[in-house]
Amino acid sequence: MKRSSFCHANWCHDQASSWKANEPRAIFQNQKSLGLLYRQVLARELGQRGFEVAILDRLQMLIELKEIDSWLTEHFSSRRAEIEWLVDSWRSEEKFVEVPHARLCEMAALQTRDSKHDITREEVTRIFEGASRLVALPCKP
Repeated sequence: MKRSSFCHANWCHDQASSWKANEPRAIFQNQKSLGLLYRQVLARELGQRGFEVAILDRLQMLIELKEIDSWLTEHFSSRRAEIEWLVDSWRSEEKFVEVPHARLCEMAALQTRDSKHDITREEVTRIFEGASRLVALPCKP
């Protein structure tokens, strides 16, 4: 099996021509704003590519594509609902009171995901073929 590698360095050149490590704190502090900005750019670019975008919540910039049936969106959005339910239950039980909401969502995502296990190529093909029949898309293994 052929493998490739990518090396990433966490450093940059500052105005004084010194090398410094990037400080990720601003990214974490502005996570919600960056997500909003990302969704705004995504909506604009989807529109430019010919997709009709429906804005569901302008404050949070929640969007969906008008061409996609709502039952299909709901089918594939159940994971988010499961995560939100767990976060809400933790909040109502007053668990993890000091933990920020974004971190709670991350914890819930890890707790609710399917456990990893070995899967054969045939099982993957069967799963993808079943999903493609569900959404009426051609499936190429």
